[in-house]
Amino acid sequence: MSHRYDFQKDVCTHTLCVVSGVQNRLPVARCWQRGVALAMGILLILALSLLSSRQAAAQQSPILRCRVDGTSIAVAGNATFVIELLNVDDLYGYELTLRFNGARVHFEDADPGRAGVNFQVGDFLSPDFVVLNDVNNTTGQAQLALTQLSPSEPVSGSGELGRATIKGVSSGMVSFSFADVVLSDPTGVAIPVTLQGCSIEVLPGETTPPPPDGDAIIVVEPGAGSTLVYTNTNGLPITIQIPAGAVTDTITLVYTEGTMPSTGPLGLQFAGVHFWLEAYRNNVKIEGFVFQIPIQVELRYLDADVIGLAEESIMLYYFNRLQGAWATDGIEIVDRNLVSNRLFVSLAHLSEFATFTTPSNAAETGSITGEVFQDVNLNGIREIGEGGVRALVKLYLLDTERQWTTLSQADGSYNFRRLPDGVYFIEVVPLLDVNYILTTSATINVQVSNGGGVSGANFGIAFQEPWVLYLVLISQSNAVRLDNNPDKVGDILVFNHAMEIGDE
Repeated sequence: MSHRYDFQKDVCTHTLCVVSGVQNRLPVARCWQRGVALAMGILLILALSLLSSRQAAAQQSPILRCRVDGTSIAVAGNATFVIELLNVDDLYGYELTLRFNGARVHFEDADPGRAGVNFQVGDFLSPDFVVLNDVNNTTGQAQLALTQLSPSEPVSGSGELGRATIKGVSSGMVSFSFADVVLSDPTGVAIPVTLQGCSIEVLPGETTPPPPDGDAIIVVEPGAGSTLVYTNTNGLPITIQIPAGAVTDTITLVYTEGTMPSTGPLGLQFAGVHFWLEAYRNNVKIEGFVFQIPIQVELRYLDADVIGLAEESIMLYYFNRLQGAWATDGIEIVDRNLVSNRLFVSLAHLSEFATFTTPSNAAETGSITGEVFQDVNLNGIREIGEGGVRALVKLYLLDTERQWTTLSQADGSYNFRRLPDGVYFIEVVPLLDVNYILTTSATINVQVSNGGGVSGANFGIAFQEPWVLYLVLISQSNAVRLDNNPDKVGDILVFNHAMEIGDE
């Protein structure tokens, strides 16, 4: 007689039990031990299996990937580009670099509030501190980095880190790949991540790209000079002179006016002028364009733009995308006119530009006015009928390195404005290349106090226009000597003032 093994009973029903299909007669105690051992073995297998699956899940890292809408775009066509992160735990910050072929595609700026070309930052993390957000279409590299700040909590799950629009530039396959990626938890510990790139094909375009858009546009031809003039929103003309030979092939130069830039050099303040200069060829923007010969730019600004600022220190800066900062290399100040609020600069490369300067130490509301006149009667006082003199007027603030220059007007008047309090030294140099004497003091010292004005700083000038007297002497015996040399007869004498020669 055979008995079956039954787990629903107390391990064994009788003294007979069946283990692994083999019938054995065992004592009840030994049958019990075999059943317990078998049950424990099954439980151990189940536990190990569960632990193994949990470890496998724990070892599965999050995925950083990019995706492009569609598999292809045409030249000058657009597509949406997205960077996203999947299945991450306790993310608090990240940094990444994206590499691509900038000759095939360009990223369009997705954040007009920031200088340069930027991604639109995704909402997966709170953008408490955006460390870096920059796309360089010339080098084919983009960088994005941000971190949350307290009291923001770490984030788990999946979400979008950034997005932008890409535009086809030339036909061919384009791959996007990640490098230098770091994911971090709140304690600064790096989170392992798997990287997945993406790609898109740029197809030859059948249509011409749309023309560039800007406030002022001019076509620049090789071998010919050009002038671009744009009247800005304040009614002030901005003039750009492009000399002949500045380009080697035909380009389109585009000027776009800006408002106050979102960033500026450390410690400096915006001084009223902000614009972009860009070059296009066949309606496609030329990144990193440089003129063969520097161009001349005349900038104008309002008095209101420089209130409380050091006007004489205004400088034009450009935004360096590679460094993510404003810079001045390659820009030269040719001249400045503080009376007419004009700044003349020379530059060769194109970028985003803006004027900045230092804040004034105090309110600069003082002024100095005066006249430069032709003092006919040499009395040091301007009288009716005495005309003005065009002259270079130089102003120095004593005990500092600050100085100003201006030209007197046709009527001889000059005016320095927006001056800080202090003692000033003034001198003049007439523009006419003739001999002259000053009938007033050669220099004038004046003091500006409490932001007030000083007038009457006048300079009298008398020009020495020579006349020639020829003395023809008959003989040495009756020669009239006008010098101490007895051997000279028939000298030519030059006088700067009238003199009388009487008979003796």
